[in-house]
Amino acid sequence: MIDSSWVEIYQKGKKFYRAKAQYTLKRRWSDYIGDTANVLYGKRKAFLFVNHLPTKLGEIEAANLNFDEYITLRPNEVCSFMFGGKRYNLEIKKEKKKDDSVPFTCFALLNGKQIAKRTKVFEAAFELLFAGDIDGDGKLDLVIDFRSDTGEFKVVLFLSSCALPGQSVRQVGEIDDLYDS
Repeated sequence: MIDSSWVEIYQKGKKFYRAKAQYTLKRRWSDYIGDTANVLYGKRKAFLFVNHLPTKLGEIEAANLNFDEYITLRPNEVCSFMFGGKRYNLEIKKEKKKDDSVPFTCFALLNGKQIAKRTKVFEAAFELLFAGDIDGDGKLDLVIDFRSDTGEFKVVLFLSSCALPGQSVRQVGEIDDLYDS
């Protein structure tokens, strides 16, 4: 499905860029599926491949966070940062349960407003992969890794240019895969 129309978002040093996707596809053995599979390898430190992104190529403005380290999002902890002269608070709220041995629901909130919901989770420790202006409109966009402890890989793209009235961002794409089956 990936072709010459795709763009990659990658990090070089402390800066981020949009560029034509540079990748190779190789067959590789996967213990998860018990067979060989095509695997996409970026030629740069790309963390997102996307198509139909209406913006020019080049440097991307990022939030004032250190993306060289993992930015873990845990329940009841707030990740505060500045972007475009505005302060943002990103947090995970966990549904209250009497018994911790059963799965729960958690919510991702940006400045107190829900942007995502994850169900059937036993542990909520997600990762903020990027906060900045991916779509070129001067407003905050996010890439969050909502991978779960149940064998699910889920990276979600939120863009401001697709937000509905009253929203800061809106989920526009995701990579969702069960890597344990």
